[in-house]
Amino acid sequence: MELKTISKEALVADTLFLLRETLRQMTAQAVATAQGATHAESRSENSKDTRAIEASYLARGQAARVTQLEAELAQLQHMPLKFFGPTDSISASALIRLYSEENPEIILFLAPTGGGNTLVRSPHTIRIVTPLSPLGAAVLGKQLDDLVEFRLAGKALDYEIIELA
Repeated sequence: MELKTISKEALVADTLFLLRETLRQMTAQAVATAQGATHAESRSENSKDTRAIEASYLARGQAARVTQLEAELAQLQHMPLKFFGPTDSISASALIRLYSEENPEIILFLAPTGGGNTLVRSPHTIRIVTPLSPLGAAVLGKQLDDLVEFRLAGKALDYEIIELA
């Protein structure tokens, strides 16, 4: 299947669904942790008891992650979907097929957030990568037929960009 036949709108919608589910879970955890931090059982029993302080740090960290996820959702919702030609440089919303004789083919969707998730568009599995990931940074700015080198689990991998959409 050619990459141009894969709906980028559907990829974004599926990624938004995954991020919203993560946001829902993180929000519930943040609320529970905040309630636990102010619960009577969290009060310090003596000067060396740091349960309340630790619970409040955790609650603040989780609340910050919820805020970050909300911003990431907005960023992905407003990402312009560009269709790439053979002379275009890779940027956000690119679908990229990488080929290597030694390693399995990889299909990537470069997005501002959602990295680490995978989406299935039979018969392909599409990895979502961000420009901050090693693989996303390696393809960013490259063009069709360029070579991409990156390290994964300490192993150097070389791929060629064979398709771009």
